[in-house]
Amino acid sequence: LGPRAVAKSRSRWAKEHFWFAMVKAYLRYDADRSVGVITSRECNVVLDHSGKHALTGTVEAISVWNLRQGALVRDLKPSKGFEKITRLCLKGGEKAVCAAGYADGAVRLWSVDDAM
Repeated sequence: LGPRAVAKSRSRWAKEHFWFAMVKAYLRYDADRSVGVITSRECNVVLDHSGKHALTGTVEAISVWNLRQGALVRDLKPSKGFEKITRLCLKGGEKAVCAAGYADGAVRLWSVDDAM
């Protein structure tokens, strides 16, 4: 083989080696956090008593949505990290309260009127 053929074969080897290294790096990828989640599959969606707002359980927070505008009003996040939210229950009345059940068995109560 001439010098040009050797250079081409080295260049081809380098490209293939680089591609293989990139694939291995991608396979080791581990998600750090979720972005843009509207609701998780494991959680239900609840409506407030007026029907104007929906509460959804995202991965780490409860999202309050204005249904008419289709916009996020507020996220209710605990100060410490919790597991995924698996169940939401809303109790209406003078002061609406949302109970959030988490995957680890914890239940946290939120004042919904303050969030809207």
